[in-house]
Amino acid sequence: MSVRLKRLLLVLIAQLACFAHASAQDRSESLPAETAVIDSQIQAVWDQFVDRLKAGDAKGASQLLSPDARSKYEPVFRDLGNDLRNLPGRWSKPVLVSVYLPFAEYFVSQTFNGEERGHLVSFVRHPKGQWFIEEF
Repeated sequence: MSVRLKRLLLVLIAQLACFAHASAQDRSESLPAETAVIDSQIQAVWDQFVDRLKAGDAKGASQLLSPDARSKYEPVFRDLGNDLRNLPGRWSKPVLVSVYLPFAEYFVSQTFNGEERGHLVSFVRHPKGQWFIEEF
């Protein structure tokens, strides 16, 4: 798949997620029961992740990443040092985009230098039922 096509797909997904974000309150009340449980579990993982980042606890935040993601993000966390605490202050609350077990995709907007950008955050559920952040 070409880089241009990938970018177009990401833009389309982000636009759809923005639409979902705009109606998140209404949508959350009408989620199927199983999806609502999954959403609450993932929101709890995200909240813990954000709290640990705000506390500057890189090691604790890393424990909420999937084992594959840890090797990617731990060096970044170390490089950020004390600036790690500032990351979550720019992020919106995640909005559910899709669930395809064992994966879930969420949309998070970020404001940086006055510009809002959308990002997908991927979660993966491991066999024991624990959700981890796979990509953000």
